[in-house]
Amino acid sequence: MEKPSANLYESRHQCFVEMLNIIQQQMQIFVAGNIDEQIEQYNHLSDRFTSIQEHIDHLNSMLSTQDLAVMNVDDRVEETKSIIKEIIDRQKLLRGILERHYDELRTSMKSVKEQQTVRNAYYGMDSADQIALYFDEKK
Repeated sequence: MEKPSANLYESRHQCFVEMLNIIQQQMQIFVAGNIDEQIEQYNHLSDRFTSIQEHIDHLNSMLSTQDLAVMNVDDRVEETKSIIKEIIDRQKLLRGILERHYDELRTSMKSVKEQQTVRNAYYGMDSADQIALYFDEKK
């Protein structure tokens, strides 16, 4: 008969597999080059990732210290460890992609701001269409 903790191990392993799949989906959004159109899907995937992390924390709290010691010698754990390492590597790669994307956005926004400043300086586009005039009725 399997120990109840074996089910927890398997559930935990499946959570890590799902986390890896989520990161792969997030990376596909960037590779396709359409993050602006799919930002909601990206955010939904991020929320799912966080939810799974919380579930893993819950599973870990259910495992006793003895279970965790036994888990370190289990063959399935080696597979889980390699998945965790891959998750970490892909998170670093995804973080780099996100930073480059935000840098591009920041540069674009700065360029737009500079263009607005130049346009306003030369063409006075920010000035109101109405000009206040004062008429002195005594003259």
